[in-house]
Amino acid sequence: MWLSHFLALGRSASRRIRSARPHSCHLALEALEDRNLPSFLAPVSCPVGTTPVAVATDDFSGDGKPDLVVANRDNSTVSVLMNNGDGTFQAAVSYAAGGSPVSVAVGDINGDGKLDIVTANYLGYYSTGPTGASGSVSVLLGNGDGTFQPAQTTALPLPPPPTPIYGNLSQRPDSVAVGDFNNDGKLDVVVAAGTFTGGGSYAYAQNGYAHVLLGHGDGTFAPAVTTALPSLPSSSPGSLAVGDFDGNHKLDLAIADGNRVMTLLGHGDGSFQTPVQQAAVGAVAVAVADLNGDGKPDLVTANNGSSGGSTSAMLGNGDGSFQTPRTFSTSASSLTSVAVADFNSDGKPDVVTANGNGVNLLLGHGDGTLDAAVTYASGTPAYTLATGDFNGDGSPDLAVTGAWTANTVSVLLNGADWAPASSFTVSGFPSSTTAGVSGSFIVTAKNADGTIDTHYTGTVHFTSSDGQAVLPADYTFTEADGGVHTFSAILKTAGTQSIAIADTFTTGLAASKSGITVNPAAASTFSVAGFPSPTTAGVAGSFAVTARDAYGNVATGYTGTVHFTSSDGKALLPANYTFTAGDVGVHTFSAVLKTAGTQSITATDTTTAGISGTDGGITVNPGTASQFIITAPSSVTAGVAFSLTVTVEDAYGNVATGYTGTIHFSSTDSKATLPADYTFTAADAGVHTFSKVTLRTTGYQTIRITDTLDSSLTDSMLVDVLAAKKK
Repeated sequence: MWLSHFLALGRSASRRIRSARPHSCHLALEALEDRNLPSFLAPVSCPVGTTPVAVATDDFSGDGKPDLVVANRDNSTVSVLMNNGDGTFQAAVSYAAGGSPVSVAVGDINGDGKLDIVTANYLGYYSTGPTGASGSVSVLLGNGDGTFQPAQTTALPLPPPPTPIYGNLSQRPDSVAVGDFNNDGKLDVVVAAGTFTGGGSYAYAQNGYAHVLLGHGDGTFAPAVTTALPSLPSSSPGSLAVGDFDGNHKLDLAIADGNRVMTLLGHGDGSFQTPVQQAAVGAVAVAVADLNGDGKPDLVTANNGSSGGSTSAMLGNGDGSFQTPRTFSTSASSLTSVAVADFNSDGKPDVVTANGNGVNLLLGHGDGTLDAAVTYASGTPAYTLATGDFNGDGSPDLAVTGAWTANTVSVLLNGADWAPASSFTVSGFPSSTTAGVSGSFIVTAKNADGTIDTHYTGTVHFTSSDGQAVLPADYTFTEADGGVHTFSAILKTAGTQSIAIADTFTTGLAASKSGITVNPAAASTFSVAGFPSPTTAGVAGSFAVTARDAYGNVATGYTGTVHFTSSDGKALLPANYTFTAGDVGVHTFSAVLKTAGTQSITATDTTTAGISGTDGGITVNPGTASQFIITAPSSVTAGVAFSLTVTVEDAYGNVATGYTGTIHFSSTDSKATLPADYTFTAADAGVHTFSKVTLRTTGYQTIRITDTLDSSLTDSMLVDVLAAKKK
C-alpha cells in the first residue's frame, strides 16, 4: 500500500524523486546501460550558466523526451535544456534560483501533475556570509510546457550557536532530494547541510544537519525538522540519497560527508533516529540501488583517499544495517559523483562515477561485485552526472557537468549496439572421450545474423546430463573475450552425454553440445555381488564380478586375472580366472560356503592388488544334521551320576541349530540309568545336556545315542567305569 501510494503522486517515483549529486531517492534507478560498451559517441557540449555543479533529467513538457536542468552556482541560476528527441537539446533557458544553487532535484511539489525544480542554495563560493546566515531551498513550479515560474525560496533553520573556531558561523547546504517523508501523499524536501566558520578562501566545517521540509502540497513547506549529524572536523555532508533501508515503508537517508557514510532511519514524520555510521571509506557521494537482486536496498559510494579513488558497495540486510563494504579501485582519483543503473540491459545494476577528467564505468555481476573500472572521456571535465535515454533508442545516455573548468553540460550518447546475443554455439569438446579426462570446448555468443557478438558480457551457467560431471563455475564474459571463451569440463559417466550452457539472465539464450560418447576408464575396483544371502552351508551359489573404473562405470575393456579368497576357510572357491574381451568387464562365478556365520567372498586382481572387491555380509546357515557329538567324562565312578552333552552337527562341523529329531540312549552296561528318549526343541539350537546318567558296571562301557527315525544318525562314547572306593 505504501509503495503504490508513493508511486501515485502525479508521476512515477523514479522521475519525481531523481536528484543530482545524491542522484536518486528511489531504488528503481533509471536504466543507463553498457556491458558491451565499446565507447560513447563524441560528447556534445551545451552552454549553461556559470559554474554548473549539478544536473538532473526529467520530462518537463510531457512529450516523452527527458530534458535537462543544471544548477549554476556562481550566477545563482538554473538552466533548462529541452530535448529535441535525437540526443540534441535546445539552447538553455535560465531561471533565477536562490543564492548559489549547488544541488538540484525534480518532483511534482504542488501535486498538479507538472514537474517542478528544487534547488539547495548556499551563500557563495567559500563565503560564509554574516554570522548566523543560513542556506535555503528554492522551488520553481513547472508550467508543464518546459517553462517555470519564479523561484520561491525558503530559508533553512539558522545554525545553532557554538563558539566558532574562526570568525563567523553560517550554514551551507550541499545536497537536496525529494520524497514523501511523512506518508501524507505530498512531496517533501530533504537537505544535507553543514555549518562553517571562517571566510574568504578559508572555511572550516563544524557540524552537519539533515533538514526535512514537509510539503503542504502547494509548493510551500512547514518549518524544517532538523536532525543533527555526528561532528567530524574538516568534513561536510556533501551527498544525500533516499531509500527504505529497513522495509517499514518509511523513508530513510544515507549521507556521505567525505569520510564516511551515515544512515538515518526515518520515523515516518520527517524526523529520524540517531545517525549510524556504516563505513569510513572516504565517501564523497552515495547512491541507493539493489545491487544483488535480493529486494533489499544497498549503498554505493564514490570514495577519495590517499591511495586514489574507489567505489564501494555495501549490501543491505533489509533491517537498516549493511554488510562490510566491498571496495573496487579505479584508475582515477578525485571522484565527485556516483550513479547506479543497468548499463548493458542485462538486469544487473552497474555503477558510473565522475572523476574530474571523465567517467568511470564498473559493470555489475548482480551479486554486489563489480568489474574493473573503464574510463571514458566526457568532453566537459566530469563533476556531476545524470542519465537518461536522450535520443530515444532505448539505450540510456549520460549528461555531465564540468563545474569550475567549463560552463557547459556535455551529453554522451551511448554508441553501442545493444541488441543482446541471440544464441550460443558450443564446439570443440571431443565427440568421444574417456571418463575422468578433461576436455576443452568453446562457447561463442552469436548475433541474430550469425555473426559473433563481440560485446557479449553476460554470465553463463553450465549443466550436464552427466550428474558426476565437473563443470566450469558460472562465468561472466568480458570485453576482452570478444564473445568467445574456452572452457574445460570432465565427464565421468559412461554413455552418451551432453554439456549445456545458459545465460543466467536471458531466458532462452542457451545451447548444448550433445552426442558426446564417454568411454569407461581403466578398471580401478571390482564390485562383487549376487551371492545368495542367507544361504545354507554346502549349497553352491552364484555371484558376479564386475570390473569398474574410478567413477563406477563398468570397465568393459578389463582383461586381467582375478583370484578369490573368503573369510570361510572351508569355502570351495573358483580357480583364478582371466577376463576376456567377450566378458566386457562382467563375469559370473559359483562358490560353496561351508562355515556357518557371516562370511564374505573377495576378488583381487593378481597383478594389481588395489583392484579388489568383496561381497560381504553373506549369512551362511548350517546344513541338516549329519552327526552327533557326545561330550562326557572319559571316566566315572560306578554308581555316581554324571552329565553328558549331545551336539548335533551338519556335514561341515556346524552346529545343526534346526535339528528337532528324537534320540534314544543305549549302553553296554545293563545296569545303567540312562535318559529317556528326548526330542530336541528349537530352543536347544542343536545342543542339549542330560544329567543323572549313571553307569554301575566297572570296566569300559559304551553309551550310544541314535536318531529314532534315522539309524545312520548315531554316535557312541567309551567310558571307563571305576569301582567305588571302600570306606
